[in-house]
Amino acid sequence: MVIEFLKFRVLHENIIIDRRIEVRKRDALLALVTTCCTSQRSKSLVPNFLGGSMHLFKCVSYFFLIATIFTGPSSATAQQGEQSREQESIVAKVDSTWNQVFEFEEGWTGGDGAGTVDLGNGRVLWMFADSLIGDVVDGKHAAGTHMVNNVMAIQTLSEDGVPNRRQFEFAWGANDKNQEPTAWLIPDPDLVKPSSPIVNAKYPNGWYWPAGGGCTFDEKGKRKLVFFQYHVGRTDKDQGVWSFKLIGGAMTVIDDTDRPLSEWKPRQLDLPHSVDSDLLATRAAEGGGHVKVENLKEFHWGMACLIHESELAGTKTEFVYIYGARPQEMLRRQVVLARVPASQIEDFSKWRFFAGDQSWTDDVCLAKPITDSGAGEFSVERITWQGTTKYVMIHSEDMLGTRIFARTADLPEGPWSPQRQIYDVPDVLRSKNYFTYAAKGHASISLDGMLLISYIVNSQDFWEMLGDASIYRPRFVSISLEELFEPRSVD
Repeated sequence: MVIEFLKFRVLHENIIIDRRIEVRKRDALLALVTTCCTSQRSKSLVPNFLGGSMHLFKCVSYFFLIATIFTGPSSATAQQGEQSREQESIVAKVDSTWNQVFEFEEGWTGGDGAGTVDLGNGRVLWMFADSLIGDVVDGKHAAGTHMVNNVMAIQTLSEDGVPNRRQFEFAWGANDKNQEPTAWLIPDPDLVKPSSPIVNAKYPNGWYWPAGGGCTFDEKGKRKLVFFQYHVGRTDKDQGVWSFKLIGGAMTVIDDTDRPLSEWKPRQLDLPHSVDSDLLATRAAEGGGHVKVENLKEFHWGMACLIHESELAGTKTEFVYIYGARPQEMLRRQVVLARVPASQIEDFSKWRFFAGDQSWTDDVCLAKPITDSGAGEFSVERITWQGTTKYVMIHSEDMLGTRIFARTADLPEGPWSPQRQIYDVPDVLRSKNYFTYAAKGHASISLDGMLLISYIVNSQDFWEMLGDASIYRPRFVSISLEELFEPRSVD
C-alpha cells in the first residue's frame, strides 16, 4: 500500500482514472482487477523478502493495463497538445541540493507522504507513510528490505542552512517476533476504535498512515505537537486486495517536543469527525440522529494544519486550523476546514467547521467546501509576503496527472484562487510505468523568498520500483514567492 491512488481511490471505492469514464466501465474495471489480483498466478509473484503487502504492487500493473484498455490514453497523454502553452506557466525549478538529501543506502531507504512540521529551535519533523527499511546496493533495494506503515524523522538544521543526510534521525517500531521492523505508531485498540469490522490477524486494529498535517503551540511551558493519522483496515467483506478502506482517523499528541525523538511518548486520540460511509449509513439507519440521507458524506481530516489568530468572543485567540477532504464522485475531492482554540484541541466538541459566508458550525456534515477540487494529499502553509500574511496550498494533479498546482488566499478559509500549474514532473518520462503524486510545500525549510516543494515518483511495476532506488523517495523543486503571489501573465 504505497501508492496514492490505492490509498484513496481504491479505499473510497471510486476506481476511475479519468473523469470521462462511465460508471459501468468503472465497475467492470474493478471486477477485472479484483480477478487478476486474487489469481493464483498473481499471488505467486509476491517476494518473500518484502512480505505479502507488496502484492499490491503487482495489482497496480493489472490496474494500469486494464484501465488503458477501458479508457485509452491517459489524461496526461491527452494534454500533450497543450504542453507548449503550459510550459510558460512552469515556474518552479529543480532543487538539486535537496534532491541528494534522501539518497540513503541503509536504514530508511524510501517512503512516501513526506509531510513536515516545524518543531522550532532548528528542528523539523518529517512524517512518512509506507517506508522501506533495509539496504540499497548498486542503486537497488536489496533482499531483506521490509516495509512498515509509518516512520518519523527529525532533521536538525545546520547553521549554514545547507541540508545533508547527517542531519536526520529516523525512528520506527521495535522488531516483532520475526525480527522484522514495525511501524513507529500502531493503533491502540483501547483508544482508537474502527468504525468498520476488521478481519486481519496481523493488524487486528488496522494501521496508520500519516495524513500529512501537524502543528505546534506552547502549552504549560512546553512545546506541544499535534498531527493526524488515517486509520486504515480491512472490511468484513472478502474482496481480495480491495478489502481495504479508511475506517476513521486519529490525532497524535506529543506533549514535549524538546525531548529527543527516541523519548517521545505519543498519545492517540480517536478523531470522531473522521466520518466514513459505513458509520454514516449506520447513523442514518438508526433514524434518531441529525444526519440526513442527503448529507451522507465521508470526511477525512489532517492533510494540513496551521496556527492562526482569530476573534473569539471579542478576544484574539490562537486557533488550530485543520484541513480535510470530502471525497466526491468521479475522483473529485472537496477541501473542507475545521478550527478549534489551540488550548481546547483535545476537546472534539469544541471543533467548528467552516459553513460558508464566514460562518462556522458544530455539525461536521454541514461543512462547506473551501475548494471544489483537490488531491488526496496536499499542504497549506502560512507565509509572510511583503509584510502581509498569505496562505499557499500545494497539491499534485489527480490520478496519472504529472502537474503540480498552487492556490493562494489571504485567509485560511479563503476565498482561494483557482489552481495554477507551477511544475510538470519530468521524472515520469524515464519509464512508461512511472507516475507522480503527494506534492507538498515546506515553508519552514525554504530559503528566503522561496518555497520548497516535494513530490514522489513511483512505478506501477513492483520490480521496477525495487530496481530503482532513486524513486519512491522525496524529490524537490523550489519556486519564488514572487511567482506565487504575483504570477506573470500567460497569454
